[in-house]
Amino acid sequence: MKKDFITVSPDNGGGGTTQVNVVADPNSTFQSRSTTLNFSAGGGGSRATTVNQDGIPLMPVVGLTSLSDKWNGFVTLSFNATGFSTTSAQNDNGYEEGVSYLSVKMNAQLPSVSENSDTYWVTRGALLLADSFEDVWPEPWNNGVFMETIYKDRPGAGTKIYYDIVQSDPENVGISGFTAHYLRMSDAKKFSPEYHVLQYVRFYLGDPQLQGEYVCVAEFDFT
Repeated sequence: MKKDFITVSPDNGGGGTTQVNVVADPNSTFQSRSTTLNFSAGGGGSRATTVNQDGIPLMPVVGLTSLSDKWNGFVTLSFNATGFSTTSAQNDNGYEEGVSYLSVKMNAQLPSVSENSDTYWVTRGALLLADSFEDVWPEPWNNGVFMETIYKDRPGAGTKIYYDIVQSDPENVGISGFTAHYLRMSDAKKFSPEYHVLQYVRFYLGDPQLQGEYVCVAEFDFT
């Protein structure tokens, strides 16, 4: 039986005790939704059960801005998602620690296109967050949001890894129950495809100065 966004099976029982399976369709909107199921028995008994499903709790967005103004003809920029999963940080023994977060696997090819092959890029990010996160992580929520960009030298140029962290204050986006954060990597930490390889862009709740008191909620994985 299909009702609203859920599928119930079986439709009826054969007497005695019957196990009922309920499967909900994915909710791809920001709004929560609900429906009611009515069960009745041959002996006259009945019961109503409400099914609630939350909407999307967050939406991370990542982009790139070129700092070069010397474009040399046409170039192809590849920048797309190839997969989604959940992941968690691991300790030194390989065991997961902390809270699982959304990981988006990315494929990106960033050309160095200026006349002098010195094109530099900075990352840009946006994070739309449900206000319900305040009930889950009240302390990091109250300390804002920050974005971390990680890149490294190309092979052969050393093994140095670079980090850039920028913080953001919430803004009203006109969607009830949500706030947005907009972030841009600092120009001083710019990277070049000629010399560097982009690794990760991650979004956190909390203050980066308070180690152990912030929570990663999403990452874009360019490795």
